[in-house]
Amino acid sequence: MNRPRITNLKEIATKQCCRYDGDTKYSTKFQRWVDTKSSCWSWPSEIKEMPDELVSAYDRTSSLEKQMMENVDSKGELKWQYFADDATGFFRKFPAALVSSSKCGTKDERLRPWYIAAILRPKNVVILFDISYSMKEENKIIFARTAITPVLKGLLPTDFVNVIAFAESALLPGMTHSGLSDDTYNSCFNTQLVQANGQNLLDLKRFVEDVPLASTKTSNYYNAISMALKLLTDIKNNRDTHLIFLAGSTDVSTQDISALLSRSNTTVSVYTYSLLGESSNNSSELKTRSVKKLQEMARTSNGKFESITDYRELPFRMGRFYKNIPSSNKQDEGPRLSSPQFAERLGMYVTLGVPCYSKDESLIGVVGIDITLSELLQNTVSFGPGELSYTFVIETDNGRALVHPQLPSLRQFRKSLW
Repeated sequence: MNRPRITNLKEIATKQCCRYDGDTKYSTKFQRWVDTKSSCWSWPSEIKEMPDELVSAYDRTSSLEKQMMENVDSKGELKWQYFADDATGFFRKFPAALVSSSKCGTKDERLRPWYIAAILRPKNVVILFDISYSMKEENKIIFARTAITPVLKGLLPTDFVNVIAFAESALLPGMTHSGLSDDTYNSCFNTQLVQANGQNLLDLKRFVEDVPLASTKTSNYYNAISMALKLLTDIKNNRDTHLIFLAGSTDVSTQDISALLSRSNTTVSVYTYSLLGESSNNSSELKTRSVKKLQEMARTSNGKFESITDYRELPFRMGRFYKNIPSSNKQDEGPRLSSPQFAERLGMYVTLGVPCYSKDESLIGVVGIDITLSELLQNTVSFGPGELSYTFVIETDNGRALVHPQLPSLRQFRKSLW
């Protein structure tokens, strides 16, 4: 029997996670006050008047609540269960629990690693962003620096990444406009992609925030792309490679960038984001030519071009670059584990994510389930090391170690500093 459509907006409002007002009880399983008879929801932006798409998403996902309750009753190892809707960002979580009101509308689950890990294989990513003096206009550089953060935060430890800041010349972490080296960065940033682990991401974020603007008002797109391709010269991991290219100034290069991309020994997709504004009959010839170059870079590499006129949208648009990546055999996608994380009440845990697709292979959303490592690997951790042996668990698809005697202990584990 189909559940009737919810029309009582007050009922929906009381189930918002940051304002939840249900019957909660303390649970030793979750180590907090929860309502195991209900789910709660969140929305990725501030709500002034409840939008129709929110009500529709609430109604569309209401049948999940019963299944989530049954899962907890029959599968004791499961912890939090949730679903994120791809079209709207609507997020339903079970069991319901009150979270801080300061978190209302501040988090978009579609940009988080657990969500992205469910729909993408490990990848190579190079982020290139404009630091010409023109980026000072309209505070473009502030929006650019802010927008790169969700891209970095959405990367997985199995990904490889680097960041290039460019004007008429291009800089990698550790390089400066004066030509001197900044020894606070590891020298490996100058020659290769690095694993997207906690320390490397912190260093890349520091570079994005600290690199000063260049003195020139124009950029050289060709030099920037050339540097990115040099980083990829010796790469041998056979992963899809993506360049995220953000430009806010006009290009002075005269070389053929499409030809440069076609000569590369690595196949790359380029996703270009323009802060140059829409081209018109009144636009300068240099600006029009620069926009066309960005469009051509994306078109010839099977990427995508996006013109951003409202700079406030840039973090979400760049953070969702993965939406433009083609995926084969979508209907056959199985569960994928996120990287191990730490929660004060649960300890070490992983999220098991499963993407949901429609018949036409459009992504509907992702279902997530949290499982503690101790319960997931209880058969393994019950074995103690022998005199000449030890037990370890490695994921077969990416080689990541989940259990190994040389992994840091829980006491050594430090939360992310994002």
